[in-house]
Amino acid sequence: MEITGANTVRPVLKIANAGCIPPYIKRINGAVEWPEIGGFALGQGLGAKFGYQQINLNLSKGDMVILTSDGIVEAMNEAKKFFGFEQLEQVISNGPTTHVKAMLDHLQNEVSAFTGQAEQHDDMTIVVVKV
Repeated sequence: MEITGANTVRPVLKIANAGCIPPYIKRINGAVEWPEIGGFALGQGLGAKFGYQQINLNLSKGDMVILTSDGIVEAMNEAKKFFGFEQLEQVISNGPTTHVKAMLDHLQNEVSAFTGQAEQHDDMTIVVVKV
């Protein structure tokens, strides 16, 4: 992922995917987007053979880019239910756009409330960038 032109009128987010969860984009108007971009996982050798697709998305000042590891959507509660993509998108949609720390805290609190006392079985990484 690369953001170019961050100091210009229309910064551009360049995304290539190697088998990870694509970033969520929370627009300044509150809309949440999840770009559809696939890719072969690193280490399979297929990416080196066939290459990786890249997409470019225009961003606006105030937009947020949210990256998560699969451990977030696969976080389980005590009933062995996954947090899931739909719930993650809803949590992002309901999250604040005031500051990256506010969004990060919101996401961490929601995942923690969902999992409760269940044992963590994977990393749970979240990165929030605001244009």
